Amino acid sequence: MQTGPKGGGMEYTSIRVTESLADELHERKNRGDSYEDVIWRLIDVPGEYRVDCGECGFDGGTYDYMEGDAPAYCPRCGTAVEESDKITVAPGPDEPTALSWRHDQ
Repeated sequence: MQTGPKGGGMEYTSIRVTESLADELHERKNRGDSYEDVIWRLIDVPGEYRVDCGECGFDGGTYDYMEGDAPAYCPRCGTAVEESDKITVAPGPDEPTALSWRHDQ
């Protein structure tokens, strides 16, 4: 495994896919997207959010919010998302989801 960019502590691994799947993933990329962006979009379900907290080390977990609102606090430490730049919630409010994806023309 390789450590992610900027010492972010993320580790990367490689995956093997068929050439036809690689072509399909490439077709679904928007300008500036990585393959990881495409895969996250494909597995994203509206109303589900992934929370990562750099404050307490909470890593991941997908939470289904029936009302569709992104979580406002870390589920483990309770730190407010708006008060910390160390907490990420994906997808963000303006990010595309699997159901909203449209290929660039």
